[in-house]
Amino acid sequence: MRQLREFFGTRYIQDRIGPESSGDLKAMKDVLDSFHEFFCCISINDVGRIDECKRAIENNMENFRNIGDSPDMYVSMFSRLFGLIRREFFLDGSGTIPYRDMIRWCLNHDFVNQALTLYVDKLPEEYFESACLKSIYNPETDSFAGSNTKGKNRYSDGFYTGVFDNVLLKLPLRKCPEELEMAIMKEVVFSFNAEVKDHVFGKENRKILQAEITATSFKSRTTEILRERFPGKRTDRISRALAEMGDLIRNIFEGKVPDNAELDCYGEPVKANDIPRKILTAAPRIIHFFLYRSPDDYQRLEEISSGNRTYTKKLNIIRALMTCAEINDSVKRLAALMKMYVYAKIMRNRINHAQDENQIRKDDIADQEYALSLLAGNDFGLAPLDTTFHPEHIRDMLRKGTELPLP
Repeated sequence: MRQLREFFGTRYIQDRIGPESSGDLKAMKDVLDSFHEFFCCISINDVGRIDECKRAIENNMENFRNIGDSPDMYVSMFSRLFGLIRREFFLDGSGTIPYRDMIRWCLNHDFVNQALTLYVDKLPEEYFESACLKSIYNPETDSFAGSNTKGKNRYSDGFYTGVFDNVLLKLPLRKCPEELEMAIMKEVVFSFNAEVKDHVFGKENRKILQAEITATSFKSRTTEILRERFPGKRTDRISRALAEMGDLIRNIFEGKVPDNAELDCYGEPVKANDIPRKILTAAPRIIHFFLYRSPDDYQRLEEISSGNRTYTKKLNIIRALMTCAEINDSVKRLAALMKMYVYAKIMRNRINHAQDENQIRKDDIADQEYALSLLAGNDFGLAPLDTTFHPEHIRDMLRKGTELPLP
């Protein structure tokens, strides 16, 4: 393509076939120039301009198709190459270039890092053509904390955060996984806490009002929040735990102080009079106490929900999905997309930081290694991935990733 562009850009050719602005030649050169810009973006991984280049290629190819038979020998010669160019770039005449095909082109030309970048940053835009995905999270209308952060891609971030974080809340579950129960409990209590603060902050009699509001409305209001936030979710255990919290708070305000031994939360004895404050600040150990009363379970669930181990947390969501969801072909396809996407994220980060491992936190490296061991297994009921850090293996995995069907 570069040689063609150079050939048709020489003064000799221009002198022979007339001014560059002539219609047929102009349309042909526009095609070549738009491909040149695309190659430039790919070579330096300028993903921000890929969409602009993609649109230019689509428009210029369409304009050239409309020329028909040209009397000019050079334009006619180029027309005969058009079929080859279309095959090379996976152009099907639809006027669009899917990101899956752009990734395949990169892989065919050894642009592995560029293929990874397109996979992570751009392919989710095609994922969201699925009605199943939009029912979980719609990047056009939904939002989450940090979703408007400068530089974020609403599709890639919407998939990696919006879909991953909401998939267990939106899809039918046979049972509610324990880590989700604790997350729901935290959110409900935190929501109630915010409402209490709205009423009492800035008032001199804050403590009196907080006690009154808490004692009279905790049980009923948390139930309402639970129904509003998670309609149709099976939350019997959570409802009972919240009811126990409400009863305990009411008893404390009425002077019925329980045995402190009952509230010895895993090496952190809690005074009964501190319970309202700790609950209303969503202290995870207190919340977990009302759900499980098990130190071992608490440590395990805190590990699962830890925000510091990003990849492991994402893979645990997939495990919970495959374990607790009402499994069908759509759920399996979604889980396969999610698993491959985590793989692509890890591999891109490994390539980008291959030369500066001293700048990566040891915890992040450990998280990557553990996540890769999970990806290489089939413990999710999904096909194991080849996690060898080598261009050929990464290329093979990405090819498989571009062939995954939408849910």
